[in-house]
Amino acid sequence: MERIRLDFTHVIGDSENGKFLSMEEIGQLGDTICSAHEELKKERLKKDELSFLSLPIAYNKKYGNTIFGDTLWNTKTVIDQKAEQIKSRFSDYVQIAIGGSALGATALVNALGEPQRKIRIHTPDNVDPEWIGEILDTIQTEKTFFNIISKSGGTVETLSNFFVFYDELRKKIPAEQLKDHFTIMTNPEKGPLAELCREEGFTLIPIPNSVHGRFSVLSPGGLLTAAVSGIDIDELLDGARVMDEFTEESEFWKNPMLLYAAFHYIANTRKDIDTLILLPYSQKLRTIADWYSQLVAESLGKDGKGITPVKALGATDQHSQLQLYNEGPMNKFVTFFSVEKYRRRIEIPNAFPSRKDYQYLWGNSLNNLLGSEQRATAISLYNHGVPNCTLRMPEITPFYMGQLFMLLEKVIPILGKLYNVNAFDQPGVEESKEYARAMLGKEGKVYEEKRKEMEFYSKPANCKVV
Repeated sequence: MERIRLDFTHVIGDSENGKFLSMEEIGQLGDTICSAHEELKKERLKKDELSFLSLPIAYNKKYGNTIFGDTLWNTKTVIDQKAEQIKSRFSDYVQIAIGGSALGATALVNALGEPQRKIRIHTPDNVDPEWIGEILDTIQTEKTFFNIISKSGGTVETLSNFFVFYDELRKKIPAEQLKDHFTIMTNPEKGPLAELCREEGFTLIPIPNSVHGRFSVLSPGGLLTAAVSGIDIDELLDGARVMDEFTEESEFWKNPMLLYAAFHYIANTRKDIDTLILLPYSQKLRTIADWYSQLVAESLGKDGKGITPVKALGATDQHSQLQLYNEGPMNKFVTFFSVEKYRRRIEIPNAFPSRKDYQYLWGNSLNNLLGSEQRATAISLYNHGVPNCTLRMPEITPFYMGQLFMLLEKVIPILGKLYNVNAFDQPGVEESKEYARAMLGKEGKVYEEKRKEMEFYSKPANCKVV
């Protein structure tokens, strides 16, 4: 059975000529990483924050009971049925979410969504009024289904977009039909959205409380949107399960998850590398970089530690950023995402036979060109002292996408142990949320104190504006 491969040819080298890692350095960290991995194996069925690791088997009874009990077995049936209903009845589908609740599903739709599907998929993950307005102008709300995702039930951006679309829809259809246009994914036991579902009759699909948003791509929050897009979610989950099993049992030097964690940590903490370039060579994989950026930044950027992820796209950004990567500050580690076999092949034709200077392109294909550019960029970076590795996908299919998601998700708890940070909270995000709610007039002592604090910056004498 094929799987994703980690090519680290261009990670290893002489540090005197760049920021390369040595086999000895990697091996020295191996015992520490393997110990962290063994700890996580023991913790995965005991600690709630690791429950995302059990998602690939939680929807299938043949794998036995899990920490989720029967909840997700039943939810999978609801998702399959709801997806078929949506595809048969509606012309548009809008996923309303933000952050981790949005990025995974968006990456799936971009990578695997059927281009000829009859239903159009929209995944607004911002409150930009022009973007939301454009979607409103594009869709017929009375022929549109909306999936609202907020585990807490209090995500201000998600709620605001929900209210905007709901208000537009209720102008078009009878009140008793409104509930048929919505599902709400949230914590079923507590929170304002769960209460709203009970009051208004919306279908509530439970989001496991133990699964954090940025690890939720294989939860109902990612699976319904994927299924509506025509993605085989059983194959997706099977790929994730296979990668989970492989990375649990493999020895250090054969385990891509453990090796990638080692590269990341050594580069950041011992080579003064503070920037992680995420560079997919596939238009379909471009939003994988968005998704993984959040995993790295929000999970590990704490206590003055962490590496800054930067998103790019090959071959496009060879022409906008490669100059900096090669000859700018020596502070970067590059991760390529490449595809061995594309779903289409397009030949480069002999369009101008008299032009011999173009002859080297004749008989090649766009497939060969993109693959050649990725390999050439990896070599060029190496020649300039920039370490880089490549995650090679055999094809872009649900099976291999499931592998990719699981591989990268499993790296994060390992790194959390190495950095000695809590990889599952985000205190630096919460403060800005409190300020925003205070500006909007939310009641409560915390918000009153934030409003008083902000008054200082609102006084003309304290404002610095030119």
